[in-house]
Amino acid sequence: MGTILVAYERESEQTALEQLLTGRGHVVIRSGNGLAALEAARRNPPDAIVSDIVLPRMDGFALCRKWKQDERLQAVPFVFYTRRHDDPKYERFALELGAERFLARTVPPEELLGAIDELLPRGARKSVATVSPAVDFAAPTPGNGSAQHRAAALERVQQAQAQVLQRAEQEQQRLRAQVDELQAANERLQAGEARFRRVFEANPVPMWIADRATDGFIAVNDAALALYGYGRSEFLALKKHALAAGPTREAGHVMRHRRKDGVTISVEIVSREIEFDGRSADLIAVHDVTGRLAAAQRLEEELTAARAAMDKLRDERAASEKRLREEAMAAQSTLESLRSEHTALEKRLREEAAARRTALDALRDEHAAVEARLREEAAAQRAALESARTEHVATLRALQRSDVAIQTMIDAFVRMSERYDPFTAGSAARVAALAVAIGREAGLEGSRQHALRVAALLHDIGNVAVPAALLAKPGPLTDAETALMRAHVEEGVQLLEGIDFGAPVAEIIHQHHERCDGSGYPRNLQGEDILIEARILAIADTIEAMCSPRPYRPALGMDAAIEEINRGAGTLYDARLVAACTRLVRERGFKLPD
Repeated sequence: MGTILVAYERESEQTALEQLLTGRGHVVIRSGNGLAALEAARRNPPDAIVSDIVLPRMDGFALCRKWKQDERLQAVPFVFYTRRHDDPKYERFALELGAERFLARTVPPEELLGAIDELLPRGARKSVATVSPAVDFAAPTPGNGSAQHRAAALERVQQAQAQVLQRAEQEQQRLRAQVDELQAANERLQAGEARFRRVFEANPVPMWIADRATDGFIAVNDAALALYGYGRSEFLALKKHALAAGPTREAGHVMRHRRKDGVTISVEIVSREIEFDGRSADLIAVHDVTGRLAAAQRLEEELTAARAAMDKLRDERAASEKRLREEAMAAQSTLESLRSEHTALEKRLREEAAARRTALDALRDEHAAVEARLREEAAAQRAALESARTEHVATLRALQRSDVAIQTMIDAFVRMSERYDPFTAGSAARVAALAVAIGREAGLEGSRQHALRVAALLHDIGNVAVPAALLAKPGPLTDAETALMRAHVEEGVQLLEGIDFGAPVAEIIHQHHERCDGSGYPRNLQGEDILIEARILAIADTIEAMCSPRPYRPALGMDAAIEEINRGAGTLYDARLVAACTRLVRERGFKLPD
């Protein structure tokens, strides 16, 4: 018999074929990948090769092509014996490459042995009739033909034939047992594959199987078809990348997939490498997590809003507690001072009384008068203390009225500015709302947010010093008009510099047209030299102006305004504050008040 090269990835398959072929008397050379099989054959050409299609490093088709291109190997029979037989194009392609046979693993092993016997050269076959030389050797020669010698020779021939037939029968029985074992193994494998297909098809989890070599889909269950909206033939015609709708969104295996109707969904993917119908494949299971992710996003947004509200409440409570502590400390200090004076007075009075009692025992009547006077003075001290308390309460109320008066004054300034320039009506309130929201998003503390709000309400108060016709001019400004327009900053500062707001409101207004790269006015300040409140106000003023109509143009809208400040981030505007404003509008949904 001949030398057979077996090319299979799995050692168990190599062993099964080796047992089958050696039982027929062949010598078997084993190889675990296509490249190693080709190199072994070139070193020592076999009489035939039996190969799978799916092989590492070089698949069976590539091995067959190289085999038939090699002058030393092209005459050696090439036999495919594979599970990958479900598509007729595989057999057609194999025969076009020059393979002599293409056999499915489902056929009985005797067909493989028969095909090899047909293809092997005659010189490689072993004849069963090995007794002929014995017959010739034992045949009587002329002149030596006694009956006794002929009978002995015939007996030896019969014995040799019996031995040969016995060995042949034993070999046939061993080969039949190996064939039965291989057939049983194939049946068990087919039964296991059938069970797998039933579980796969009935599984409520969307699943499919993808060919690792082609990225095409081999099988898909009903749950996956229902999730993605495809028919079975449509789905199996796709490649893996056809489902992808974007990159990984979060940690783990969450991907964006697109259904047939164009709707994108978020899915968790679990993949496992398997062998399916003789192919190296991936078993893929998916879980639709679109609803879960949307709920998590809504919950995160609600938590963010709740945290912002809690932060605001904490800031307001902290400010109130601080103010109350300061007032209590001031009252305590006044009370301690009065107590100290009262104690010193009592001590002095006791000393004087003791001296008088010692020196003027005879003048008890006068002592009684002095005692009465002391009681009157004590009453006067108590009255003074009560008066001080009353004045303290009055002072607190006066401070509250002062806050109301300042707010009333601010509202009056804003109304005055809006009457002077009707195009900016409501502008100050919108700028203030956006500026405070940016400050809160950027982590500005509560007291500074209050100062920022006041500055935003009054930032254009200096416009009352600019001619109304210039404010309403629909065309471009001349250089002189631009200089006059820019003077509104200094005018506003002069109007407010004598008012104590308890914060640098005038300076914030003075700087709100400065820019981070020094290109602003009136003092060309740069970077951190500009107060953070002024940097916030610059962004809020720009956005509100672009979102509002002007005599020389219509409103441009929030999207254009956000794009504008992002173009100037890091040069004109503070990049961190631009990011906070963008986040506020695009993620938090902030809108300017009407």
